[in-house]
Amino acid sequence: MKWITILFAVLMSITLVSGSYYSFSDQISWWEFDSPASNSTFAPDSTGSNDGIVTNADNGTTGYFNEGYEFHGANSLNRIDLGNGGFEETMCNNGCSFSMWIYPKQVNWVGTMMGRFDIATQYFMVLSFGSSQYNTPAFRIYTDGTATPRLKAETPDAIAINNWHHVVGVYNGSNTTAGNVKIYVNGILKATSAETGILNSTAWTVTETLYLGLYDYNKQIWNGTLDEGKIFTRPITGTEVAELNSCRTPNNGTGIWEMNGDCTVTGESDSTNVTLKATAGTYIADNSEIYLEKAVASGGKIVATNGGKIIAGT
Repeated sequence: MKWITILFAVLMSITLVSGSYYSFSDQISWWEFDSPASNSTFAPDSTGSNDGIVTNADNGTTGYFNEGYEFHGANSLNRIDLGNGGFEETMCNNGCSFSMWIYPKQVNWVGTMMGRFDIATQYFMVLSFGSSQYNTPAFRIYTDGTATPRLKAETPDAIAINNWHHVVGVYNGSNTTAGNVKIYVNGILKATSAETGILNSTAWTVTETLYLGLYDYNKQIWNGTLDEGKIFTRPITGTEVAELNSCRTPNNGTGIWEMNGDCTVTGESDSTNVTLKATAGTYIADNSEIYLEKAVASGGKIVATNGGKIIAGT
């Protein structure tokens, strides 16, 4: 294969992005759920060292991007255990954000995407599907590690089952400053908590496991597929949420990533078998080397800044 390097010093009308290595600052964990690294017992953290231990969840399932893990709801004991006594105790000291692609399969149901929560004694955080009503994404932070005070944001309307959705929960307070929580669905802010609170970091420094797909070992087990779990140790912005939503594209079996929103990529990305098609928005390679099979501008454009490169094969 012959490689052609295209250099951009200023904005040019062509097309960019490999979402595979796309991230923001303060991303502490990223579970991609792709085999062979992820398997029936192990889900590695691509950003940090917070690897997950898998029980019963099915790996190799079609995810939003490549592969995901499928969970089977009540009584299945499907779970991914992220451990305790580590990063989960301090992850919200300066604010925090939790991102997940979800594919729910059950109506009239409550399930957990990510949770550090023991209904008997310890309450910390839950990103869930359904709280006060069914099939509505919700995010809760318990600032004192107890049932109250609780900060909660829940979408007003149920979302469709058997479809992919991007859900993000954000806490914009810290252990010194009061803040509220927000819930985003598919890049759009859906709800903000009326309550605010300061995180009690001492109360959060206790042993309580963080799970993907449930909370408290066997409560509110997810029914459907989860993919692309991320944790940030700060409140990401609405613009960043929108970029997270648009910079990853579905595994549609065609080898085409079709982007339809703005995003900026930093770091090297190797996606040599992929055609990137930009239908809208601008994709920016910022001081980055992007490797693609083909780049196609179709209503959108790619730009490279700060010495960025787009390397396409012909």
